[in-house]
Amino acid sequence: MIDVTSGELAKVLPKHERPVLSLALSDDGKMAASGGGDGKIQVFSTVDWALEESFENPYGPVWGLAITPDRPDAPDTRVTFYAGLDDFVATWQIAPRKAFEPVDVTVPRRFHQGAGDDLGERQFARKCSVCHTLTPDDANRAGPSLYKVFGRKAGTLPGYHYSPALEDATIVWSEETIARLFDEGPDVVTPGSKMPMQRIRTREERDALIAFLKRATETGRALNSENRTN
Repeated sequence: MIDVTSGELAKVLPKHERPVLSLALSDDGKMAASGGGDGKIQVFSTVDWALEESFENPYGPVWGLAITPDRPDAPDTRVTFYAGLDDFVATWQIAPRKAFEPVDVTVPRRFHQGAGDDLGERQFARKCSVCHTLTPDDANRAGPSLYKVFGRKAGTLPGYHYSPALEDATIVWSEETIARLFDEGPDVVTPGSKMPMQRIRTREERDALIAFLKRATETGRALNSENRTN
């Protein structure tokens, strides 16, 4: 935490194992929360920045986070809403403490458009497209372009600034190493990198993703859903 007046370091908070992807502040300014690529949500009291609650989100990276405003009928109740790469938003009541619950609402998302998309393209849109593009002329996002990724040594795409962990890696991306990445997770396959913590648990979905990547990264074509919406 940085003091905005003096510019000096005011407090060091418990770190996430992956990059911080989302932040939220309560209306009264007394509570703050952070969500990370490691799937962890941390809630702090801004009075002394003590860690009040910590939750391991089972659905992967926390891309969206909000704390509900004060409720006149329940002034001591605090609820967070958080979203990741799956098809729902979940709630977690942090004061008084309750378990998380899915929110039963329909939220249009890019990879839902077009029922004809194959399974591999849906996996890419869900798991990869936030950070990676497929075409050679696209600017890098949080991660490098995947154009011609098969046969490429990890950490070597010109123009992208890699973490030291990937610059020093010996992995060459292939069907086998990409399958292992999503089977075991980046914390195992590329430890120390900034890749968000996520896995694809079924072999059918992993195989479909790899088949899609083999086609799309060779031709450098955009997602069908991007072609429809752009």
